Amino acid sequence: MEANSEMSDPAGGSGKDPHLPNLIFITLVLMILAGGTYALLVIHNSAFLVTTGVIVIAIQMWHPAIQHLAEPLLNRLSDRIGSSTGHALRRAGKGTAAGTAVVIIVSGLIIFELTHSEPCPHTVELRVLTSTEGLQAARELANGYIAATARENDGCATVFAHVYAATTAEVTSPLARSWVDTENEQPSVNVGTRPDVWLPDSMLDVRNVYDTIVKNRTRETDEADAQVTPTTTASENPAAGLPAPLASITSIASSPIVLAGTKAGVTSAGTTSAGNADQTLSSLVSALISRSKATLAAADPGSSAAGRLAVTAYLHDADDQMVDTVVARQRQQLVSRSTPAATDEISLLCDALRHGAVPSAVLTSLRTWRRLMARKPLGGAGCPAAPATAPGLRAEPLATRDAPALDLPFVQFTWTRENHDQQAAADGFRHWLLSSAGRDRLAGAGLDPPIAGCGSLDHNPCIPDDLTATLKRYDQAKAPGRVLLAMDVSGSMTARTAAGPARAVVAAQGVTATLGQLGEHDEFGLWTFPGRDRDFTELAGLAAGSAKQRVTIADALRRIRPSGSTPLYATILAGMRTVADSGDAPIRALVVLTDGDDTTSTLSPQQAAGEIERLAAGSGPRLYLIAIGEARCEDGPGRTGTGLHLLTDAGRGSCLQADTGKVSAIMDHIFGTLWSGR
Repeated sequence: MEANSEMSDPAGGSGKDPHLPNLIFITLVLMILAGGTYALLVIHNSAFLVTTGVIVIAIQMWHPAIQHLAEPLLNRLSDRIGSSTGHALRRAGKGTAAGTAVVIIVSGLIIFELTHSEPCPHTVELRVLTSTEGLQAARELANGYIAATARENDGCATVFAHVYAATTAEVTSPLARSWVDTENEQPSVNVGTRPDVWLPDSMLDVRNVYDTIVKNRTRETDEADAQVTPTTTASENPAAGLPAPLASITSIASSPIVLAGTKAGVTSAGTTSAGNADQTLSSLVSALISRSKATLAAADPGSSAAGRLAVTAYLHDADDQMVDTVVARQRQQLVSRSTPAATDEISLLCDALRHGAVPSAVLTSLRTWRRLMARKPLGGAGCPAAPATAPGLRAEPLATRDAPALDLPFVQFTWTRENHDQQAAADGFRHWLLSSAGRDRLAGAGLDPPIAGCGSLDHNPCIPDDLTATLKRYDQAKAPGRVLLAMDVSGSMTARTAAGPARAVVAAQGVTATLGQLGEHDEFGLWTFPGRDRDFTELAGLAAGSAKQRVTIADALRRIRPSGSTPLYATILAGMRTVADSGDAPIRALVVLTDGDDTTSTLSPQQAAGEIERLAAGSGPRLYLIAIGEARCEDGPGRTGTGLHLLTDAGRGSCLQADTGKVSAIMDHIFGTLWSGR
């Protein structure tokens, strides 16, 4: 009876609740699953995660074991000390599981409180400024560095890179002034935040900043007549020999200028050349240019470091000598016609790809060409990928050992030292780029290893020694000209030459042959004198030297019919006024071809010369005369002051005596003088 009454005790003092273990088990399982999931999401320390798991498993194994061992002891104690105390001990055994659950819950809450705020610590923003042509490659390099910091920090990146681009012209002055906004320049607004790292394409860009710093300080010294105070609070960097804010320069990669495209290896004979070790880049380009209907695209030197280096290839001949001003202008015009509306490498290639092709011949960096061939993003807005195949496309461009190269400097600044985290991030980026992992990422971006010595501002083997002179020749060749030709079609021009045709016919042929000297950015016009109802006739007004304008002038020259007198002085004065009043082109000239002296003017030669001198004063147009037939540049016997040289001396030009059949050669000489800026 006592046993039965004990088992049926309604208070539950001597029996066990059959539902309690199940409830505790289910609760623990749910807690373990939830805690494990949370741990996998937020805890990146593997050792901590494994240790915690072992502890939890041990607790779960410990609870049933300790309860099994303790229960007989609790029953014996209950028999000895009385039923009320025994019931209390048995209740304590049942509470062991509940106590375990409470411990786990409290521990979980503590872990959550310690870890729930941020999965990863705050990253340092690394601001990376680069060129517009190198933007995509720079982003790939920065992403590689970010991933490297994450691998070394249990999946948490320590750096976030903000990569942005601007041209050298946009950043030279701001960098030299430590990125301080002025009334005329607001780089923080127009470009971006002050960079921690600058990745230009070439030391040419760094040299521009260096020279600007020196120039600014020299001017400030002159104004203060004392030692100039640096424009930045940071000190100079005597160890590197650099003025603040430049702190250090490291060449991290290189990329040579190459000749590429569907017809890059076609010579003047129509054969294909793969190039050899003895050829220079300029000899390959000269062979290409000599081919009929050749084209050659290249980036604008004013907007692109690759474009500046490419100039040395097409303004040097096969013997690697700089070409003269006439040839330079012809080659510059060829490149200009082959590169419509393009500024840098990216816009050049993207413009071609939008038309469904790649250029037949282009001077570009190997980096950009590799990215094109690998169908990687070039960076231009809306730029399509390269076609998978193209007729005659050479995946491997023509490269030579002497070719100039981009040297990809990694530039750091003194202002970054003001923030330890920024300095550490910048240093870490540089060290990673120089590591084996960084070199692999550089190669993946289309870049070659750095070339020894190419991190120098002076005597840099990646930059041609005569680049400054070459760029000056380029500027001369590109300078727009405004030239008006006035041709004598008086009755005397019907006289026959020794070869048979009339003077006017031979002269017109010579003038037509020189029209190729004019580019689309030049202006050219044609007058003839006398006119029907005035001193001259305007056959073609001053207009851009397009193909249409050249055809118009050539057709007009074929239709001339010589007759009448020679209003030479009136035509010269009217022409000088027209050229002077029609814009501010740096090269302006009136070229007059005549076979005789003035026959209609009431002015004396001296009076005409005085008026010409007034019109040519300052930056006014120059006067050139081509004397054929009976016309004479020099004074005749006993006729002092009557030669045509009197007029050209006043007009700051020259008078050239020529046989009728040599008009073309004389015109070439005149244009060569004009284009040279002499």
